[in-house]
Amino acid sequence: MGSPRRKISVLYKYFISYIAIFAIPLIILGVSFYRNSVIEMENQVKRYTFDKVVRMRETLDSMILDTKKVALKISLDERIKPYVVNLNDYHSRSAIDQLNKYWDKNYVSNMFVYFKNDDYVYTLGGKVSFDTLYNSILGASYDSGESFKEELQRINVPAMMRIDTMISGIPRNEGFMCLYPLPLGRSNYYGVVGIVIDRQIIEKMASEVLGDLKGALILYNSDMDSIFNFGDEEVIPLAKEIGPQAFPGNTLDEIHNMEIQGRRLSIIDVASENMDFRIFLAIFPESYLSRVIVMKRQLVLMIGIVIVVGMLLSFVFSLTNYRPIKNLFNMIKAYFPVENGESDEGDLRWERGFAISNELENIERIVKGIAIRNSSLVEQLSHHQSFVREQILLMLVKGKLSNEQKINELLSLYKIDFPYNYFFVAVVSIKKEKDYSITTSELNLYINSIIENKIKNKRVYCIDTVQGDFVLLFNTSYENCSKIVIENMMKDIQVFFRNHLGVRVNVGIGNVYEGINFISRTFIEALNAIDYNLLIGYENIIFYDDIISSSKKAYWYPAEEQMRFVQCLKQGNTYVIKDIIKEIIGKIKKKQLSIGLTRAICFGMINAVVEVLNELDIKNFDDDIEELAQFGSLEDLEEKIEKLAYRICEYVNSRKESHNEALKIAVIEYIHENYTNKMLSLEMVAEKLNISPKYLSRFFKEQIGFNFVDYVRELRINYAKKLLRETSSSIKDIVDRIGYSDVASFTRTFKKLEGITPGEYRKMMANV
Repeated sequence: MGSPRRKISVLYKYFISYIAIFAIPLIILGVSFYRNSVIEMENQVKRYTFDKVVRMRETLDSMILDTKKVALKISLDERIKPYVVNLNDYHSRSAIDQLNKYWDKNYVSNMFVYFKNDDYVYTLGGKVSFDTLYNSILGASYDSGESFKEELQRINVPAMMRIDTMISGIPRNEGFMCLYPLPLGRSNYYGVVGIVIDRQIIEKMASEVLGDLKGALILYNSDMDSIFNFGDEEVIPLAKEIGPQAFPGNTLDEIHNMEIQGRRLSIIDVASENMDFRIFLAIFPESYLSRVIVMKRQLVLMIGIVIVVGMLLSFVFSLTNYRPIKNLFNMIKAYFPVENGESDEGDLRWERGFAISNELENIERIVKGIAIRNSSLVEQLSHHQSFVREQILLMLVKGKLSNEQKINELLSLYKIDFPYNYFFVAVVSIKKEKDYSITTSELNLYINSIIENKIKNKRVYCIDTVQGDFVLLFNTSYENCSKIVIENMMKDIQVFFRNHLGVRVNVGIGNVYEGINFISRTFIEALNAIDYNLLIGYENIIFYDDIISSSKKAYWYPAEEQMRFVQCLKQGNTYVIKDIIKEIIGKIKKKQLSIGLTRAICFGMINAVVEVLNELDIKNFDDDIEELAQFGSLEDLEEKIEKLAYRICEYVNSRKESHNEALKIAVIEYIHENYTNKMLSLEMVAEKLNISPKYLSRFFKEQIGFNFVDYVRELRINYAKKLLRETSSSIKDIVDRIGYSDVASFTRTFKKLEGITPGEYRKMMANV
């Protein structure tokens, strides 16, 4: 048989996991960065290079178009005509002077005019022969002046011609010239005008395009002849070999990559939009993309470094997480070796098990073995657990445990559950009329079965005090804390003792408290209550609260708070009423009143709400009152009465707003009907509307935004301005009509408000 297959180590699994976690975001980040940075930068560099070529084309377009305009002007100039210049030397000199006037020195190095069948050429410097023109002035490499003359005679359309200079017997491109037939735009040609473009200007533009790039820039005319070369001598032959013929009939609107003679070139081919020439640029990609290539290399290097660092970190993290597992495995193996009683064969199986399993599987096998071997010990501990739990509960009710953290740790350790907020203790005192036998566990079981269907949300723990009394610790929710519910439970427990054990018992009950720290207090209160059996005999239920209440001469009632509550309801004060309700409920809880008194106070509040509704004649709240009266707890009452109080306040405020709006309309209508009455006053309006002047003054300011006097004065002045504009009535008549008592008072008021007198106002409006 083959050897068993070794399982993968946990360390290796950790390492692979960390690598996977690290690799996925790194790949996403790298691809995203590459797309957003490197590719975008490459596209920008390409676009920038392409745009430089386009700008050169546009500049050349403009220059050549200017030469065409010059040729047109020369064509129309009567002083540069063959029949004029051949008259005499004076006219020849005049034609040469006129030709100089058309010379643009910014980009033209020379100009000449040739008339057919003439042996001379008219240049900027004078009348010269063809030999002088092509050798001395142009430096052209034609075989003879006659061959150049024949070339000019064939010109019948605008053309661009290359100028080559012979240096040491080697032809060298020095520039080009633009040739235009004369007259331009007609068929009966009588000559040619030549405009030589300054070579340095073209080289400067080409240099700006190429810069430090290794490449070549070539200009082609309409016949696809090279008329200008510039750039690296290594690249020029390669560029010419490709040439525009590689893209017949088309130009490239972007950079195109080609391979020739094993060399990779980036090609830009743009054609003139108006003139017949093309700019052909060929460059090595590594030349113009050097920054991009460097950036790519840096990115690859950075990613490589990050990968290496990531692998190192992955190994460190893996080792860090693996070390505790390895230590645990070694410790378990050291503390729990194979027992001596096992056979050699068993030992061999054990070692083989370690050999073919990883560390976690080995730990699992060992822990299972430990659990099986020590199951008997667990069973022994479980027998003592109930006793320990009972002792913890006894210490808790006697106040021997006061540290809340320590209490919670013990409760959690021994699974003693207190899921509810409220606690109270009942002490069961048995009259020893006969012998009986029952354990705490049995009693706990019986009591839980008795009250199981009576109430919900409770936990009951039975504790034996050794002195013969039993302690019942109740943990429950608020709805089970009423005296009636507790009393009914205790009566059922009394019935159980009488029917099943044949004994009579008294039950003393402490107050209900919120919080585990009050268990000892309610226990002491229950003990004090059970002491009353000396006075009342057996088979009674004694509440500690009843003992305390019997000695009181007066009862607390939140009268002052309830009065404030009623006033807030009447005023619709939603801001304060919530705090008052919380204050009343908080004091009820704080004073730990009896259930009966608590209910009385609660129903007193409900009755106060009903009285406010009746007093304000507010209806449609019957269902809310009925629901409020069915509160189940103080919290329930607080929530319901708070919602109802808020709704009542909102209703009061809305009714108040409606009343205010109606009163405001009535006040304004009355003022507008009577503001021309000299007797109109605040008291007069208040008496009319059955309200006090003081209230009306405050109401008017709040609702209208003006005081009463200012508002009436504004109405009267506006009416006076209308009468001044539209009538010819005298100032005195107007004063009487608007409700003023005398002219002087009116004039003072008018000037104060308008800045001019009534008479000046009338004149101003008349002019308008």
